[in-house]
Amino acid sequence: MDDLDIPRNPTREDVMRSAEETSRSNEKARYWLIMPNPQLEDQTPMALLDTETGRRLVQEILIQIDEGMFI
Repeated sequence: MDDLDIPRNPTREDVMRSAEETSRSNEKARYWLIMPNPQLEDQTPMALLDTETGRRLVQEILIQIDEGMFI
């Protein structure tokens, strides 16, 4: 996944699909989405999926994970 893969206005489903692709597991993706994330000031990624800005922020974090910036 890279910046070209991010839809201009990602939907909730786009982000969830990206999380699944990044984690290579539906179960791991769901777990990641509900866990507080320090990059999000301890909010859960799922809590941010209601707004376009939140969805883009979560997508950016997924790209960083995919590129090996975070474990």
